[in-house]
Amino acid sequence: MGKRAVELATVAPDGRMTNGANQHTGPAEDWGHDVPNPAGTKKAKRLRAILRAPEIVQSLYRDGLLNQTTAAKMGHRTI
Repeated sequence: MGKRAVELATVAPDGRMTNGANQHTGPAEDWGHDVPNPAGTKKAKRLRAILRAPEIVQSLYRDGLLNQTTAAKMGHRTI
């Protein structure tokens, strides 16, 4: 499994509940992990967007034929 496939397989969920509220309350130190890194947050958001994309986009990203930003932009599904 390549680096990109591992990143997609291990990205954390966004932590939001269905009502859009953040499930964490209180200081970030009480969440059981360090305060999120803004740069890491952007990357995680892009990876989650790629996971919402059609399988062909995910495959192209894993194979290195699409960069992360482009693949993430294709992650919005319209139903």
